[in-house]
Amino acid sequence: MSGARLGFFTRLLDAGTDGEQYRAALAQVRAAEEHGFASAWVAQHHFDRDEGGLPSPFPFLAAAAVQTERIALGTGIVTLPIDDPVRVSEDAAFVDALSGGRVQLGIGTGGTPHPSPRSSARRTTVAICRPPTSRWCATRSRGAASVAPICA
Repeated sequence: MSGARLGFFTRLLDAGTDGEQYRAALAQVRAAEEHGFASAWVAQHHFDRDEGGLPSPFPFLAAAAVQTERIALGTGIVTLPIDDPVRVSEDAAFVDALSGGRVQLGIGTGGTPHPSPRSSARRTTVAICRPPTSRWCATRSRGAASVAPICA
């Protein structure tokens, strides 16, 4: 694709029940693809409904993957200190395979400061890389976690 590329981002803050919010956001992703947007990004938020309504982006992105054909699907961001990086890696790889390689994985250490049950947990080092079936590698070490693309 040449020229400017436009992306779409949502925190799922529309009024309604959780199900209504999820269905409205999926409709927005479909409309974004129909109107030529290059990517759709969703925010992950825990502990505060006013910040966003999506605690787990991968089931949402899986639903978007089967309802779209071209638009890239991104996380903006997955909060690794409170998620299991191995699970993040596997979920990202699953949605990436389902979507035909359209996942763009955004990760970070967090957003709005909130105490979380896992923020100070000590972890042992674990690394999981499964090429060629996965494009992602998850690493966990004491006090830190990361997910990185696998470079071939």
